[in-house]
Order: sequence, then C-alpha cells, then structure tokens
Amino acid sequence: MAASVVTGVLGFAVLTRAHFSGSANALNIDLAHPDILVRSARLSELPRDLVRAPLLKGVLTDEVVHYYADHPTRLSLVGTLKRLAFEHQLNWGDRVLATLMDAPGELSLWRDDKGRPEHFMLVVQQNLVTQLVQQLGRVVATDSQLSLIDEVDGPHGQAKVYALQFDAHHQWAVVAQGDRLVVLSDLGMLLDGSQLTRATRRALSEALRGPVAEGAGAPALSTQARGLGLSAFTGLRQDITARADYLAMGYQGFFPGLDALRVVHADGGGWQLSARLSAAALQAWREGSRSLWQSVPAGHALCAALPMAWASGQQVLQPVVQPEAMKLFTQLAPVAGICWNSGGGLDAPLLAARLSQPARPADDDAVAALLTGVTRKQAGPGSGLPKGTAVAPVSSEALAGGQGRLWVRKVPHGMGTVVDGQVTLHRVSAVRLGQTVMASIDQDALGQAQSVAQRSYPAMADRFKSGEVPVLVVDSAALANLLEAETFAVLTPDGTPTFHRVARQLLPARLKALRELGRWQVNLPAAATLPTAGDAPGWVDLAVRSSR
Repeated sequence: MAASVVTGVLGFAVLTRAHFSGSANALNIDLAHPDILVRSARLSELPRDLVRAPLLKGVLTDEVVHYYADHPTRLSLVGTLKRLAFEHQLNWGDRVLATLMDAPGELSLWRDDKGRPEHFMLVVQQNLVTQLVQQLGRVVATDSQLSLIDEVDGPHGQAKVYALQFDAHHQWAVVAQGDRLVVLSDLGMLLDGSQLTRATRRALSEALRGPVAEGAGAPALSTQARGLGLSAFTGLRQDITARADYLAMGYQGFFPGLDALRVVHADGGGWQLSARLSAAALQAWREGSRSLWQSVPAGHALCAALPMAWASGQQVLQPVVQPEAMKLFTQLAPVAGICWNSGGGLDAPLLAARLSQPARPADDDAVAALLTGVTRKQAGPGSGLPKGTAVAPVSSEALAGGQGRLWVRKVPHGMGTVVDGQVTLHRVSAVRLGQTVMASIDQDALGQAQSVAQRSYPAMADRFKSGEVPVLVVDSAALANLLEAETFAVLTPDGTPTFHRVARQLLPARLKALRELGRWQVNLPAAATLPTAGDAPGWVDLAVRSSR
C-alpha cells in the first residue's frame, strides 16, 4: 500500500472492524482488557498530578481538578451516600468518598459507542470498606436506591453484589470484601439480561483477590507484588497505561506491533514514557524512522512514525483495487510517517512510506493503480455535478532531473479544498521521490517535499541530533495554530454561537500556554532492546526531549 492510499485504507477499516472482542455483557465490554488502566497510590491526586505534568503544565489548569470535583455524577453520588447515612443513621461522615479515593487503587476505563472513556471499574484498598459493607447490608432491604443483585466468590467466602441507583441515569454496581471495594459504573458491564455471566463473575472475584488483570498491556506484576495487594504501587504516584487501539481511534490494526503506551509518575516527581512493542516493531522503528524523516519536509505541527503491517492494508483494499496494485505492499519498508500542519488541517495529513529497494517501473504502475482504485470514479453528493458524472483519470508526470514521479486525481466533493470553476474538489496527489512515496490532499505539503529532494527546503531530519531516532515530533506553536484554525472552522458565530463564544473566552489562554512549550520530540534510544524473548511484546523506555 502506498502512502497515497493510507487515508482511504483507514477509513474503510473503521467501517468494517468489530467494536469489541470477548464481550460477555450487555455493553459488549471485555472486562479483562480495559482501554486505559490507572494504578495509583492515591487516586484523588490523579487530576492534580496530570495538571502538573511537564508537557501539560499551563495547558491543563486547576479548572480540570475542579471540574472532576464538581462533576454532576460525583455530586449525585455524594448526595446519595449522605442521604443513606442520614436516613438510616449510618456512621458515615461527609468525607467518606474522599477517604476512599485517598487510598491506593486501580481504575480501568472502557470507551463507549462515541469513543469516550465513559465506563469504568474502580478497585480500592481501604480499611473503611469492611464498615461500609456491613452498613450497606443493614439497609438494603429498606432503601429504594439500593438493591442486592447476586453473590460472587471472594477470598473470604461469598461477597454480595449491590446495585446503587443514585439518579435517573446512573446505576452503579458495588461489591466489597475485606479491605477491597470494587465499583462499576454501569450494571450493563456485568449483566446479560438480568444475570451475571460466568466471565463477569470471574472478573469480580479476581478484582476482590488482587490487582486487576494486566489489561491495556500494563506490565505484569510479580507474585510478591500481588501478595502485597494494591499498596505495592505506592512506590509510584501514578501509573497510566493505554492500549494503542484506543489512542489510535481504531486504526491500530495497521500497526499491531505497537501494543500500548505507559506513563509513570514517580514519587520523586519524575515522569517516564514507555511503549510496549514487538521485536519487529522495535526494529522497524529503529531502522526506518531516520531514513523516513530525511525526505519529509520540516515545519509540521505533529509527525509520528508508525511500525506498519502492510499486509493489513492488502486485506482491506483487495475489494476496491486491481491485483497489480497489491504488488506494492510487498515492496514497502515496515514503517510509515504521518504529519499534520496548519495549512492542510486535520483532514489533510501528509503520509509517507519507503520502498525497501530502489524504485522500479512496476512500483510506479502500482502506485497509479492504487490511487485510481481508492478514489471515486464518479462525482459524489455535494460535488455540484450531475450524479454519475465521470471523474477525470489520474494524471502522471515525471519530475525534473529524474527525481521521481507525481500523480494527481481531481475528485469533486462538497467538502473539497480546491475550487475549480463552479466545483469544489479534492486534489488527491502522490509523489515518489527516490525510494520515498508520499501522499496528501494538501498541495503545499507535496510541493515542499519536492523542494526537499531539490535541497531547497529543510527536511525533518535536518533538525535532529546525531544518534536520535525520533518517533514523535511536535512543534507546539504550529500545533496551537492548527487546533485554533480547526476549532473555529467548526464553532462558527452563526452555526454554534454559544460554543463559539465560550471557545473565544477560554481557548486563547490554553493555546498561548501550548505555544510556549516549544518544539519537543519522543526518541527511541538507539540501543533499546526488549526484555522478552522472540517477538513477544515488551516494554521499552522512550526519551522525551524539548527545546523552547
């Protein structure tokens, strides 16, 4: 798959991929594999620690902390607990929730149908739990907001599972035993119909016995650490692991070797970023990233290198492209770059890939066939043309000096970025410069790439220090410009006057703080190795370098 069709590939993949695997409940959530896993010495400190993180300081403010402290769901829950305590004369103070959240804990998060991390399971270790459970048992039969669902196996016999209804839209599941409390944000995470499933029973039992299973790719815990329980995490303030599938918004199938990212905040105040990779992905990053950046033009807001599995593109594109186009998949090195700048916007990234050997005529033929296959052959809705009007074929021209070849196809579309007479269209372009193939609907980006080949425009690699292997590069000022332009293109004074006004009031200060972060990049250490055998995924520490 050439870079010219990555956008089409990813869009097609989103339409065809399954939402979750291993589901065993009404919400189709796999409790063994959260999208995000937070291990914390004190969960109550998580918002404040994030606000103080080096690359978030000033961008996020204490308003974030206050938002979570005053969130309507939290306030409704606190109100329900206070009512239970008052009406049933329970020995709970106003700070019962705060006391629970000050304890060591794990927070597992899953996305909802809109992609938000909405569903959660919280596991807290706190001596107050025993008292809490005993008093819940006393009032369950007489309170309309509290009911008994079932019982599950715990380390000390059967543990009761309660449902707590604290407003019209929220009903949490609560189970506790000993010093361990487990809370789930929706009964649909546990129930299939009205019954607990075998899988959810097992998940609750495991949560009552020890730390949550290593979902989200989180590092495995030693037997000794499991025996110590959640307090074993107190050497760290916060430990946050996120699945690459969640961070990539469903596109991770194209780079499955990058499994997860992890951020650790130590007691001493330091932060460490790590990636969970396969050996093949590590090698692709190490050997392919530097050569890729030598052809990509500088000046982008954000660029990332991805360890690609091009065979995934073959499977997705097979229904829409000719067989000769497939030959290119076997000729690409297993790494690709994607960059955004303020000129092209979020919808027009620059995509780059490298041929693993010098270009041949067959490679150029495959790029042309691929671009033809993934672009529309007839005018679509909003194009301004009669339905069924044929779209001009792909044009091709050799670049001066034998540098390579340029392909362009003009595709009429209502959201097009170019105006041609009375028609708006996308100018979908691909260029091969030596062994590098790049594509975009942003004409300027490809023009700059040709200037890089002519040595009249700087490349990304020109700004890197010797020995660095950058996998993520950010120009905070350019990123702020991009976010500002995209925000106000959507939030217009006429279309969304209220949101536009709020954005005008609150966004400038945050963008100013973002601009002040300067340029920074995430580097893969040149000597990085995996602590695992074969191609089994393992964790590699990454280095973050910034220059203001």
